[in-house]
Amino acid sequence: MAFKQINEVIKQVTKELGFTDELFVVMKAWGGACGGAQAQVTGFKNGTVFVEAESSIDANEILLSRRQIIAKLNQYVGAGKIKTIKITIK
Repeated sequence: MAFKQINEVIKQVTKELGFTDELFVVMKAWGGACGGAQAQVTGFKNGTVFVEAESSIDANEILLSRRQIIAKLNQYVGAGKIKTIKITIK
C-alpha cells in the first residue's frame, strides 16, 4: 500500500466532489452579488450556478435580477464563465 501526500488526497477528494476554485469564488462573492435575497450557492458546473433559495419570494428576486447577478459574479470568476443561475427552493 502506497501512501500519498495529504495535499494530493485533498485535491483528489475535492475534484471528485466537484469543489473547484471557481465554486469557492462564487460562494464568497454571492452575498454581495445577490442583494438581499436569502439564498445559498450549492454548486457551479458548466457555466451554471446552482442556488437554493429560502422562499419563492427570494427565488423570484434572484430571477428578476439574474443578469446583474451574473455580471457581478463574472467580475470575480472571469468574463463569460457564468451563463445562468438555476434556483431551487428549500
